[in-house]
Amino acid sequence: MIKKNVRRLLTSLIFTLAAYSCSNAVWGKDFDTYPNSSAADASIVALPSAEFGHNPRDPYEKYNRKIHTFNSVVDEYALKPITQGYRAITPTFVRTGVNNFFNNLLDVYSLAHNVLRLNPQHVTEDVIRVFANTTFGLGGLIDVASLTGVPSNKTSLGDTFASWGWKESPYAVLPFFGPSSVRDGVGTGISLFRPDLNQYFYHGTQGAAAFYTLYLTNVRNSYWGSDDLVKQAALDDYSYIRDFYLQNRDRKTGYSPQKVNFGEQTASEPADVEEDFNIDDLVNEEVTASDPLADTPAASEESATISSSPL
Repeated sequence: MIKKNVRRLLTSLIFTLAAYSCSNAVWGKDFDTYPNSSAADASIVALPSAEFGHNPRDPYEKYNRKIHTFNSVVDEYALKPITQGYRAITPTFVRTGVNNFFNNLLDVYSLAHNVLRLNPQHVTEDVIRVFANTTFGLGGLIDVASLTGVPSNKTSLGDTFASWGWKESPYAVLPFFGPSSVRDGVGTGISLFRPDLNQYFYHGTQGAAAFYTLYLTNVRNSYWGSDDLVKQAALDDYSYIRDFYLQNRDRKTGYSPQKVNFGEQTASEPADVEEDFNIDDLVNEEVTASDPLADTPAASEESATISSSPL
């Protein structure tokens, strides 16, 4: 029995790591909204070119670049081909249902995080989302909550630490996990040892393998095409992803760093970026009018936040 449980834990950990490789190798954080392809080309140039190059918030850049290269290889030769096959054999409405299912699980974890953050409004909204989507949404396959206007508040332990005062944290790229920070990395590590709700959806090692394979494929599918956009827009994809990640996290955690110099150029603090900028607009996903779950704006805004806490 002990050997069986250990084997199951290791299998779950491996597939969780793989899932984070695909999700974070590209952008590395929240997937709260379905990508808006119409805004992709405009948003891709939103980050000032002055921000490329050395960043004082990236003291481990030499190490981070090596891990970034490793994660990119894993994505290119393993996760991307699997996701391409997944897209080829499944219609859009099936992929949307799978995505909604995993989003519903993540709302449970977000509920716990918002309790720790002492945020009663988000806690209430998370309870409503989980109840509505689990009962009326056929176990989470249909995002009823978003269709009725209940907002999604995907949060991670990193967000929780930030709300407790740990705002500033050096950038770090983790093997398999991708773009992160010291703060968010600590949160992710702790999340790996929390109570696992996912075990109720599979049985045995083979069940765990199937569950996490579908999970990581769904995550990678949510960011389909974003890697090509980055390669087209940036001479240095590492710097581009890093600076977008830091701006996105700063905006979400409420951190406003001072202006910093990059050689002869000066980059403005993230707060100076256009207010309606959304990193999720950079990714491209096929949410079409033929998709019955994407007919409303609320539905089209829900993707896989498959937040920075692993399933």
